[in-house]
Amino acid sequence: MYAHWWGRRRRLGVIGYGGLVMSLAIMLLGLRVFFSGIIFAGVALVFTAMTLYLLFYHIGVGGVGWVLQGEVIPTEVRGRGAGLLAALDWFGNFAIIFVFPYWKAAYGVFSFFVLELVLSVLALLVVYLFLPETKGVSLEEMTKVFERGLTIQRQYNATSSNIYYTEKRIK
Repeated sequence: MYAHWWGRRRRLGVIGYGGLVMSLAIMLLGLRVFFSGIIFAGVALVFTAMTLYLLFYHIGVGGVGWVLQGEVIPTEVRGRGAGLLAALDWFGNFAIIFVFPYWKAAYGVFSFFVLELVLSVLALLVVYLFLPETKGVSLEEMTKVFERGLTIQRQYNATSSNIYYTEKRIK
């Protein structure tokens, strides 16, 4: 519901991934405090971080990706594209669940969350710099947006009758 007011890019990038980055930073602080011997404070920070992580995941990353695929993938390949993206999502879930115990045994739990923090920062940058806003943009206009090639979004305002860009092309 809020995606219609805030837009997908802002919700996914700034609020979703920004919140994940913040919660993962709190998680790392909590783990550091916990393993330094301050058990109660460490547990409280980790619990707070997990709660915030789930909140921001569901506000941003969790649902917006499914909405975006319906707004970005052209109609003639939408079924295959949506199926491929769903399979990729489930494969990613499986990979994380499968790899985590081995990673924890080999490198420790702290390094796993450091990796997740780094990947979340990279995702935040990719979404913020490269993903165009789809709010109020028709599928035909989205096709034109992606035909222009990879650009860094500086300013973006779109309605169904007018698209305005200020962008910098990557060469």
